[in-house]
Amino acid sequence: WHSLYHHHPKKKKQMDGFVLVLTLFTAALLWKGKTSETTLIVRRQFVKGLQGLRVTVNGSSPGPVLRLQKDVTVSILVVNEIFDDATAIHWHGMTQFKTPYNDGSIGNAQCPITNVVGSNNMVYKFTPQSAGTFWYHGHYNEQYPDGLVGAIIVNDFLNEKKIYQTFGVT
Repeated sequence: WHSLYHHHPKKKKQMDGFVLVLTLFTAALLWKGKTSETTLIVRRQFVKGLQGLRVTVNGSSPGPVLRLQKDVTVSILVVNEIFDDATAIHWHGMTQFKTPYNDGSIGNAQCPITNVVGSNNMVYKFTPQSAGTFWYHGHYNEQYPDGLVGAIIVNDFLNEKKIYQTFGVT
């Protein structure tokens, strides 16, 4: 390979592109049929630099960035540790194809997640249909403006090279 690269820089660039596409395709195949899992713990607490109690996710507000993969099912365990309220999370921009009960809209798709120990959790399970930047937020009793928000980034390994080419990144 080295002698090919040394004498033919154009072929090196072609091979680099081939290796990148093959690597991304292999990564996507390895993920196919698998489930990505994470846990979000929602509680009301003081946050340094902010006044009053805030609704946090895993101890921060905004909550952690969820990095997902297009077409890979995600399983998100939400544990409600808010001492004085129920909760629910809406996954803004996530199409709930065949999973409408995971939308997070109380009264339409689900009951609230109570704060009673033993029934204070829910597993949201869905498959992102589109790559891009989205967000999640509380969908119950002013929890969204009180801090229950976070970003969702959905990658698409199979089309990553195409995205880079669109923006002139090599």
